[in-house]
Amino acid sequence: MNPYSNINFVPLDLPYAYCDPVDIKKYMDYKGKRVEYDWTKQIDHPWNHVVVRLPSLSPEQGEKPGSGWRPDFKKRFPEVVRVVEMMPYDTIQYVYLLEQVIGVEPHIDYASKNPLEQYEPATYRISLLMEDLDAFYFCSNAECSTHNIPVFPKETNSWVFSNKHFKHGSVMPKLGKRKVLLAVGGMLNDIQHFDLLEKSVAKYSQYKMVV
Repeated sequence: MNPYSNINFVPLDLPYAYCDPVDIKKYMDYKGKRVEYDWTKQIDHPWNHVVVRLPSLSPEQGEKPGSGWRPDFKKRFPEVVRVVEMMPYDTIQYVYLLEQVIGVEPHIDYASKNPLEQYEPATYRISLLMEDLDAFYFCSNAECSTHNIPVFPKETNSWVFSNKHFKHGSVMPKLGKRKVLLAVGGMLNDIQHFDLLEKSVAKYSQYKMVV
């Protein structure tokens, strides 16, 4: 039995993945392209994205199998790479950077959703840039008639949430502010995953959201 199945969001007991805000903006401006996937069509393709880890590249020694990092990203953001490699995955297929260009309607993730619902919460993220803390939200019911805005501790910018319970979305950040999220897709190691959940819930219980 999964004792964490009612958790919708919790920060992770992982080191802060430092990412220079000016540098990640430049990277997205230069590399980012509008998403055009079948799974984003129903919400009007709301993100610019960069795929920074993909199966056509090979991992280096000591990295998780399944794919490799784009060399330009790895060189510019080594702390982000280090933290992703600490996440409890047996294999990592893709790592995406996502920056919204319009409001993101409430939705359930497809690309990075873990296929095993008994692992929930099991969708891993890092907030690389979050200039408007009130933009991102989780629906608090199936109709999304009300929603909750997560609060993030200063010690970490990594978090996990559930794609089983309710949708999530994001309004456009105010006053030209920007938001860049990193999304990980792969196969979790169940023992390591639940061990990290246990530590994270114990450390950040005041921040967790439950259904």
